[in-house]
Amino acid sequence: MAPAQQKMPSPSNVPQKFARYDGKLPFFAGFPFGTTVAAANWFSADGIPILPVDDAGRTNPYPLMRVQAVAKGASATVASNIKANLDIVLPVASEADCRNCHNGIDGIAAVFAILGNLNFAPANEAWPKAKAAVEKALALDGHLAEAHAVAAMVAFWYDWDWVAAEASFNRILSLNPGDALTHGNYAWFLLNRRRFDECLHEIKVAISLDPLMPFFYAWSVGLHCATGRLDDALRDFERAIEIDPTFGLPYFHAGLTYLRKGMPDKATEVIEQGTKIAGKNKKETPFILHLRG
Repeated sequence: MAPAQQKMPSPSNVPQKFARYDGKLPFFAGFPFGTTVAAANWFSADGIPILPVDDAGRTNPYPLMRVQAVAKGASATVASNIKANLDIVLPVASEADCRNCHNGIDGIAAVFAILGNLNFAPANEAWPKAKAAVEKALALDGHLAEAHAVAAMVAFWYDWDWVAAEASFNRILSLNPGDALTHGNYAWFLLNRRRFDECLHEIKVAISLDPLMPFFYAWSVGLHCATGRLDDALRDFERAIEIDPTFGLPYFHAGLTYLRKGMPDKATEVIEQGTKIAGKNKKETPFILHLRG
């Protein structure tokens, strides 16, 4: 990974070309969870230096930019050459603080929690480090929603302390009720407590807060399957692959759903689709082999 940067349009508002076009897009390809998007086919402008204060010294946390499609080889300053345009907002509010994830103790705790939760590191190594870091973070500032999020993960996935986990989830949502990810994680907690109606309510809230996030639809497929709402699970599967057909997780949950519906052949087909999308099509997963008996 290397930083890239493009120029601003400047005070005279001179159009700038997109510096990069991605046919295929490596996405953290050097990491265990990484992948390469096979057909991204998009233009990209990286590192545009946008600030919440404009050239005249005025505060503007939501500056506007215009993206234009111009005839190949033609000038963007001639109106007849412009084939399409779209005005967009680039939110750069000063409240956005990268330190929450990249520098603070709570960020360190989150890294260890994710490593443990996704089995990228041994649980007996990652989780205790996450727990120690988040305890330090909360001792410094008990109002950090991000720290309470890690505390909830530790209590839920590692300590199995249901009371502490729910207290942390409630604390996060009191501090930041619009946190879609916490609503989604809380849904998994409620599933494990067999509070199925509340579980499905929380994943619906997560989707309503971030309706274009494929991850939440994938989770919804799994949660509806686990609670026996199989037709609803398949409905959300269709929505998930409509938003992002290259995301493998919903295929796994849909495969389980078809298996529960007594359709093992369809389950195998869908799981195989997801396996190929995940880049593992050269060998069958144990789950597929189990389905085939």
